[in-house]
Amino acid sequence: DLSDVDFFSWIVTNCWVLLSGPASAWYHLKPVHRRLAADRGPIACGANSFVVALVASREQPQLWVCAACMLASNTFGAYAVYRFLVYRECRLYYFSQYGVLALGIGAILLFPLQPCTWGAPAGIATYILAKILEDTDFEIFSLTCGLVSGHT
Repeated sequence: DLSDVDFFSWIVTNCWVLLSGPASAWYHLKPVHRRLAADRGPIACGANSFVVALVASREQPQLWVCAACMLASNTFGAYAVYRFLVYRECRLYYFSQYGVLALGIGAILLFPLQPCTWGAPAGIATYILAKILEDTDFEIFSLTCGLVSGHT
């Protein structure tokens, strides 16, 4: 059984993950700058929520503390996307993507043994692979003669 803290934090994280698919698809149907927040926002907030959920699962704070941390992390994710889109300032956004992955790996290393020890590391490894493919988007598109891009 999940505690209230686990249930809340994983629901928030999974909502962002579920929203990221259709939001990203909507952006990629017509990739213009004003739609970019739909592609970047759910991923940034989902990555931040993931780390809060990992730490909350280990520490089991009171539910209100978990909710406050989740609110702060999601506010940071949204602000990072805003700075990226409006001011073209990448540092906060890239921290929200790559720095948070490093925090996630650190949180996993703090975990006591869990029944499913491969779940969180596999999720992070999959996300890292997706970011590598996204960063090599044009190379993959050229390599496959225009058939597949790194985003695919």
